[in-house]
Amino acid sequence: MTESIEPQFPTNADDLADALSYLTALVQAPDPFLEEVAAALEAPYPLGEPDDGPDAKMPLGSDPVANVPDNAQAFFPSDEATIVEQKALMLLEHLPGAEVERTRDLIQINYNGEEGIVVFVTPEALELRLPTVEWTAGSYAPKPSSKLWKRLQWNQVWANELADLLQAALAARRREFRNCRYCHKPFAIEHMFSKTACHSCASLHEGVMF
Repeated sequence: MTESIEPQFPTNADDLADALSYLTALVQAPDPFLEEVAAALEAPYPLGEPDDGPDAKMPLGSDPVANVPDNAQAFFPSDEATIVEQKALMLLEHLPGAEVERTRDLIQINYNGEEGIVVFVTPEALELRLPTVEWTAGSYAPKPSSKLWKRLQWNQVWANELADLLQAALAARRREFRNCRYCHKPFAIEHMFSKTACHSCASLHEGVMF
């Protein structure tokens, strides 16, 4: 930065021409502080180089889907957490590796994919849901969805009951799986044509047309 020379007020204040010259120079003189601010704003990253390394953390609210690390506090700092975030933290302690989605007023926790559970967290209630699919009109491709298993107000849930409650939901989901009599593979009920045949085998061995 070029060092500026501060103009000096003329010692002879009665000299109007000198006084005007001084004031003009003062107005036109660059302000060192403003020059530093302008230079910082013109830099590619005014707030510093972005951290793109493997340990970089992104606030949960900035990404609609995020994988929760072992230390879930990284997403919800305890001194800033809202009510819904505090409730989600309690749940995430029992659901390692869960995937989290959020809107302003709701946090959705997806745990263990198709074999797991879906949890809706609001400030007022805990909603436990089981994965399913929705067969859309005019399309043979199923779309992932979920269905209600149990909904509880938070004043009905004790912190020491959360683990058992989540395990009960996971057990309910496991009970929805059946083994196909033809291919002997396990399928969730939404992928079974009947209690004994999956969709593919029902088409292949029983002549069912979808």
